[in-house]
Amino acid sequence: MVLTSGYVMASLSNAVVQFAADLGVDLGDVIRMHGVDPATMVRADDYVPVELHEALWAAAAKRSGREDMAVWAAASFRPGLTGVVEYMLRSSSTVGEGIETWVRHAALVSDSIHTSLESGRGGYFLRWELRRPASIGARHWAEFALGRALGMVREATGEPGGMPSSVDFLHPAPPVVATHRHLFGSGVCFDQAQQGIRFAAAWLDRPLAGADSGMRSALDGRAADLHEAMTAGTIASRCRAMLRTTLRSLGDARLDVVAERLGMAPRTLQRRLRDEGVAFRALADHVKRQEADALLASGMTNEQIARKLGFSDSAALRKARRRWKH
Repeated sequence: MVLTSGYVMASLSNAVVQFAADLGVDLGDVIRMHGVDPATMVRADDYVPVELHEALWAAAAKRSGREDMAVWAAASFRPGLTGVVEYMLRSSSTVGEGIETWVRHAALVSDSIHTSLESGRGGYFLRWELRRPASIGARHWAEFALGRALGMVREATGEPGGMPSSVDFLHPAPPVVATHRHLFGSGVCFDQAQQGIRFAAAWLDRPLAGADSGMRSALDGRAADLHEAMTAGTIASRCRAMLRTTLRSLGDARLDVVAERLGMAPRTLQRRLRDEGVAFRALADHVKRQEADALLASGMTNEQIARKLGFSDSAALRKARRRWKH
């Protein structure tokens, strides 16, 4: 599928489902609520809406009663669930090369992630942030991501207590932080202006036990192919994927909203679709019909579907269904 805006690697979301299952929590209803086919969750190199990923984290923590669930999950993570990016990290020769890989290929995990490595305060800061409004799910996602980054460095260098001078989070401290301090160390900080891991410069040169230049070269090629696949495709396919995103996250399929998220003017989008023999309204109707059918199959009522897809009421949805049949 073409990755546009607001998607995350399906295997990472499926990991949240599995972590929750280990705690006796079923998240199947959350998946159905977002109109996602459960088969997508276990499909290699596929993606799901980022809204679903954050909703899974929030529901898992609430239903398990564990505010530290993401930290626990980071410490018990099953290797390989993030595919090529993780294998590239593990085959890097040094911590610095691994971090450079993470920064360069973060978009393969999610297009909502921004990472960077910055110097300052006598060392470096590995920044991790989301290009999205703050949410409960985003908080857990951040704790998991930084916990896994730290865990992989410690595993690969054989230094179980090493690396951070501090680990900074944007969100306030939870009521109990014992699990956080166990994983991140005494330097874990909350309510910070930026989010990431601070560490001494010497860590960049630390060798990694799994270094494999041949494997690294092969994985570089695979990553390049994935980046190309994510940005390739016709304007119609990109527009179709964006329509799904805006419907699921905003209940909105207007031309101006979709065009803005695709980085072009509405008239430009219409013109480029016409060049491919496609009308925006026909494309929007096609996506709305698919989404409505999926939501109906998930058990939603017509009233609920109408609200979720931006219709004024169930009567407007019924009128649209009659139009879609012709």
